[in-house]
Amino acid sequence: MGTRTWRTGELARETGLTVRALRHYEHEGLLVPSSRTDAGHRVYSNADVARLYEILVLRRIGLGLAAIREQLDSPRELRDVVAEHLAQTEAAITRQQRLAAQLRRVHSSLEFGQLSSEALLRVMEDMTMLERYLSTEQMERLREHRSSIGIERIQAASVEQQAILTELDAARVAGIDPQAPHVLEMIGRLKALFLEFVGEPELAGAMISMVEREGAVAATHGLMSEELGAYMSKAIGAGSNDAHGFDVAKGD
Repeated sequence: MGTRTWRTGELARETGLTVRALRHYEHEGLLVPSSRTDAGHRVYSNADVARLYEILVLRRIGLGLAAIREQLDSPRELRDVVAEHLAQTEAAITRQQRLAAQLRRVHSSLEFGQLSSEALLRVMEDMTMLERYLSTEQMERLREHRSSIGIERIQAASVEQQAILTELDAARVAGIDPQAPHVLEMIGRLKALFLEFVGEPELAGAMISMVEREGAVAATHGLMSEELGAYMSKAIGAGSNDAHGFDVAKGD
């Protein structure tokens, strides 16, 4: 890399991080700027950029700040960090390509009027994943509840949900503690939406079990990454008496 330096705002813009996130990493001792100007402005070097990249990669695989600090104290070659990141990215791409290939086969079969049973079975396996975790009675209750809500509210809730997930992922990437107050507030909003959508804490708990066992990417059809799922799990359980952070109703 050529010699170059960045001020805090410049580095934030070029990486997509917030200034707050960079200051947080500095406060935690993970990324201290190499120098300052005479006026006291932070100046980041090429080495700082490489270190920031490693921090973000380690965050993506679900490590907490303490574990990242330990990892950074035993520095690796940048090419090894990139290789690890590449392997994770290729694995995620492979999962998405598998689903895309399944859907292409079904689409082609339908175009020619010859539906491929094998391809359709693979897609149905994904579609019926929820049914492996809910009883017939629970599935019927879920369908009735969705009908009572109406498609417009379901669509609006989906938009709200995606906005919250985007905020949560930004907090995860920034290395913010999953039990920080504003993260828990977002989790609370997400849980409220989720409960509105499914109607019952019992069903919510069963669906969270599906995410835990099948993996966030498969269970949410790519809506959440595995890293975000792990981050949310730490927050969802905070201060809760049950495994999923939902208070399952008990008998009177």
